[in-house]
Amino acid sequence: MPVTHIPAIRALESSAVSLCALSIACAVVWPAAADPVTLDVAAAAAQIVDVADGDTLVARYLDKSEIFAVSVVGIDAPEGEECWAAQSTQFARDHLVGRQVVLSAEATLPNTDPTGALVRRVALGNDMDGDYAIKAAREGAARAHPTDQVRLASQLLSAEAGARDTHRGLWTCDGSIPVAAPSPDPGPRPAP
Repeated sequence: MPVTHIPAIRALESSAVSLCALSIACAVVWPAAADPVTLDVAAAAAQIVDVADGDTLVARYLDKSEIFAVSVVGIDAPEGEECWAAQSTQFARDHLVGRQVVLSAEATLPNTDPTGALVRRVALGNDMDGDYAIKAAREGAARAHPTDQVRLASQLLSAEAGARDTHRGLWTCDGSIPVAAPSPDPGPRPAP
């Protein structure tokens, strides 16, 4: 059950109580056995354990054992048979699997997407780009998907323009469906 369906939480939200008070109320009202992933909207350290495609990740918070899907804010990666889909997925694997990141909600976006994946920015520590969406757009592994709601919209558009102008990644596609890329070697996966 989403937090907003609890009457006490809805009353707190409607009376404009601060986020701090709301989080305290959640801790008191929400049962301990509830899924903690749906409550964690603040920035939190996580480890990426797998990749579904170039903009959908599988992660776990460092202090919890549950794994969950993450939809990366700010990008749209090719999927299925689209040109550069396999390479985009491999790019995400190469740059994220096994890596510690910080996941944070975008305040003006929904907490989850229609598939139930958490909608999050993915911050990279010790990386010149600082944000996975910017890195993927800059390298042509995904298109920028900015909206007025995304804090990094201008940086995403600039990163995408650089990739497009230099014909990197998916910007090498001519609109045709390429021959399927070879399956990546799965190799060992870190334990969740």
